[in-house]
Amino acid sequence: MSRICYERGYFYIIQYHIVRYVVYRHDNHILIRQVDKYVKDLLNLIADDKALYILDVETHNDYVHLQIENTDE
Repeated sequence: MSRICYERGYFYIIQYHIVRYVVYRHDNHILIRQVDKYVKDLLNLIADDKALYILDVETHNDYVHLQIENTDE
């Protein structure tokens, strides 16, 4: 699904790597069970709306790891 961009003598792929931490952690594990599924569903919904392709999404106890790519031509 990656779109390779070609220029004079080189090519590239633009992808974004985003890590987002939960602000108020207090040593609790927040992103578990239903919250984990809700966050992933919400991120997929936003990605569909904004014409983004999620290459990888990982939720850990207190942060979300995303690798995304723009699908617009």
